[in-house]
Amino acid sequence: MKTTLDINDALLANAKSPAAQQRTALTRLIEAGLQLRRLARRDAPRQAATCRLPVFKGRGGLVSGIDPLSNKSMLGAEWPVMRQLCLDGQLRANALPDAWLAAAVVQHGEHLATFDSDFRKLLRRSQLTVLRPA
Repeated sequence: MKTTLDINDALLANAKSPAAQQRTALTRLIEAGLQLRRLARRDAPRQAATCRLPVFKGRGGLVSGIDPLSNKSMLGAEWPVMRQLCLDGQLRANALPDAWLAAAVVQHGEHLATFDSDFRKLLRRSQLTVLRPA
């Protein structure tokens, strides 16, 4: 089957040299690499998750001075941080909830574990763990 691939120029140049040395077509070299990848993935044992994530169990209640019926009280502390994140990153629309969550992480000195890699634009490495699907 014929197909068209968009391959990084440097990677292609590095692949041509071994193909020429082995006196084989670049196509055969790519096929061999794909076959090795497929076999390695099939033969690799599934690794269990080794990371335990902290879980909030609901003890302790709200921080003193927070009125759960007041949006101003609940969001007040994060607002200056969120505003600065939005201005610095020129954020709009769908990025605003991310900015609010990032502001809460910063304001409360917490750590965020998420699958959403866009938080890398908003948080430092020490404040963020980007998870990968199993």
